[in-house]
Amino acid sequence: MSLPFPCLGRIAIVATLASTSLIPTMASAATGAATAPSARTVAHQVVAAAAARLDVMPSVAYTKFRRDLPVNDPVREAAAEKAFVSSARQRGVPASLARRVILEQFSAAKQVQRRLIRQWHDGSRRIPTRTPADLATQLRPRIDAATSRLLDALVTYVRLRPLDRWRCRVAHAAGDQPLRKAVVPRNLRTALAWALPRGSARTQA
Repeated sequence: MSLPFPCLGRIAIVATLASTSLIPTMASAATGAATAPSARTVAHQVVAAAAARLDVMPSVAYTKFRRDLPVNDPVREAAAEKAFVSSARQRGVPASLARRVILEQFSAAKQVQRRLIRQWHDGSRRIPTRTPADLATQLRPRIDAATSRLLDALVTYVRLRPLDRWRCRVAHAAGDQPLRKAVVPRNLRTALAWALPRGSARTQA
C-alpha cells in the first residue's frame, strides 16, 4: 500500500492499517495508573482536528461567495493568531511552534475557499442552492471547536516529545483521514506542514 504522503523511515504495518478513530488513554490494568497516549493516538488527534477545521471551509466559502465577502479577514486572523499563541504559551507550547501551526491552518483554509469561489465564478463547479450558513453563529463555533482540539493535541505533543516515528505517524493518519471531496489532500498537507516529512507540503492558491 503506497502512502499518499511521503514518509521517512520504516513503520509497522499495524499503523498503516489503523483506524482513524481516536484511541483514549487507557488505565494500566496492573497498577491502575493512567498511561501516556501513544504517538499514534496523538498523531490521529492532530490530524483529525486539522481535518475537522478544513471540513468547515466549503461552507465558509459558500457563505462568503453568496454574500460577496472577501476570503482574507486580516483583523480576525490577527486576533485568532494572538489568542492561539497566547493560550499555547500558557500551556507550555513554544510561541514559534504555535504561531506556525495556526498560520498553516489559515493558509490551508484559504486555499479551499479560494478554489471553490473561483470555480463557482468560472462555472466549472455547480453553485449550491442551499441557504448559506451564518458565519458568526453556525460556522465559527465549529472552527473554534476544531482549533481548540488542535491546541489540546499540540500541548500533548510538546509534553511527550520526542514521539516515536512522529512524522511518519502523522503522514499515515493524514492519508487515512476521510475528507470532503472539495478538501483535497494537498490542503491537509498544508495544514500539517509543521508535522509532516520535509517536502510533503505543497501549497496552492
